[in-house]
Amino acid sequence: MIIGVTGCVGAGKSTASAILAGFGARVLDLDRVAANAVKESSLGLTAAEALAAVVKGGPDKARIEVALIPVVHARVAAWCAESAQPGVLDAALLFEHGLERFCDFTICVCCPIEERKRRVELRSTASSGLFAAIEAAQWPEEKKASLARLIVQGDGDLTATLFTAWNALSPTLSPSGRGRT
Repeated sequence: MIIGVTGCVGAGKSTASAILAGFGARVLDLDRVAANAVKESSLGLTAAEALAAVVKGGPDKARIEVALIPVVHARVAAWCAESAQPGVLDAALLFEHGLERFCDFTICVCCPIEERKRRVELRSTASSGLFAAIEAAQWPEEKKASLARLIVQGDGDLTATLFTAWNALSPTLSPSGRGRT
């Protein structure tokens, strides 16, 4: 069983993924996968430079996406195939990049924009300008939520909600049903 966890920047995806890891799932953080792909590429950029170019729509955006998206997809496919243990794809761009095809179930973590912005601005590497750029580069929360099978509130009690979902999903989904989001 692979669960895709998505949502906008600062919504609580990492928290939701950590909770699911506590229930026994392995987690693949797509931000880290993409950062590693940048480091291993011949793009000549740091992960931060690549992120800035993509979210701000810089001249290198297309070149970066062409180089990285196939690598990220291949790594996700390999990760999904390597274990029968339940897994979580933590991916802000789950739907934008077609990664839901690897998932048996999808969850969108939603959170009011003011709270998301506050959370992002608390990060040492972020600013309100970066928040606005990332927000503009991603699909709106409503669109992501409309495509997910389950919507959870990132400013609520994630543990109880995810525990209920985990228990409901665990006995019914098998690794053979990829793409049933």
